[in-house]
Amino acid sequence: MATARLLERIHPGMKVYASDRHYVGEVIAVRGVSRGKAHEPQRAETGWVETTRDALAAGRFYVPFDGIADVRGESVYLTETEPGAYARGWDRPPAEQ
Repeated sequence: MATARLLERIHPGMKVYASDRHYVGEVIAVRGVSRGKAHEPQRAETGWVETTRDALAAGRFYVPFDGIADVRGESVYLTETEPGAYARGWDRPPAEQ
C-alpha cells in the first residue's frame, strides 16, 4: 500500500501511467486520504485516486491506494497495466467493486 507521504504528493492534473509506462489519463481527485502530519502513521487510510482516461477510452479509473506504485515529479505510476486495471475492476466506482 502507498504511504501517506507518497499520497500527499498526488494532486489533480498529474499525469497517470500504467506499470508498462503507457499513458492512462490525469488525476481528478484523491479520495479518502488523511493528509496528516509527520508524527502520524506512515500507512494511508483506505481510499482511491480518481483519474480520467485517455481520449481513446471514455470513462474514469478509481485506483485504490494500494494500486499506486510511485509518484515522481508530476507523474503517478500504477502497479498494473491498463488491462490489469480493468481486470481488477478499477473502471468501476469503489462502491461497485
